[in-house]
Amino acid sequence: MLQHHQDIRIGTLASAGKNTGEYLRQILPHGFESISLTFWQTLGDTDLKQLAQDVKGAIGDRDVVISSLGIFGNPLESGDKDQETRQAWAALIDHAHLFALIDPMPQLRQWASRIFHVHGKDATILHDVVRQHGVYGKEPFAFHRTPGFGDSNWSAIISDLRRAGFQGSIDIEGWHDPVYRDELEMTGQVHALNYLKQCRGGPFVPNPTV
Repeated sequence: MLQHHQDIRIGTLASAGKNTGEYLRQILPHGFESISLTFWQTLGDTDLKQLAQDVKGAIGDRDVVISSLGIFGNPLESGDKDQETRQAWAALIDHAHLFALIDPMPQLRQWASRIFHVHGKDATILHDVVRQHGVYGKEPFAFHRTPGFGDSNWSAIISDLRRAGFQGSIDIEGWHDPVYRDELEMTGQVHALNYLKQCRGGPFVPNPTV
């Protein structure tokens, strides 16, 4: 974490391409705290997955973040370059997660006060598949789960919702789990019901009276 009240990071723009990693290795010792990676008009022949690896390797264990991925051009026109710019925007959005190991809990804490309803759904991530094939390979790397069978810590989720004053509903979204489906559908949903009740803290127990 940044110290001495540096709650606003000060960084710089860096042109994205084959030499970005080496460029970052040279400038980061000066103390830049964030990097905005930029393209001009098109992505060219840039391999975004490789770029992400190069950038992460250059950052190492420094407290430096990739603040944005940007491409500059005029997407409002209809020329070939303009169409490439629009396509590049979509590609950068789709690959943005490769430039950050996003944890859902900080996002929940940031926006919990604006949440009014929650779907009880989860997922299992096959990290060995991600390490071997990435998230855009041919092998599926994640699948839907009913709460209680996935990777999420629902005790932590409910605790942060409660801290933010949440008093809405968590409604289980069934009919997606590839294991607890068909004749096991309601078995999975009732398990999720009981699991979420336990994550909520179990039955209410009144405080002793004095």
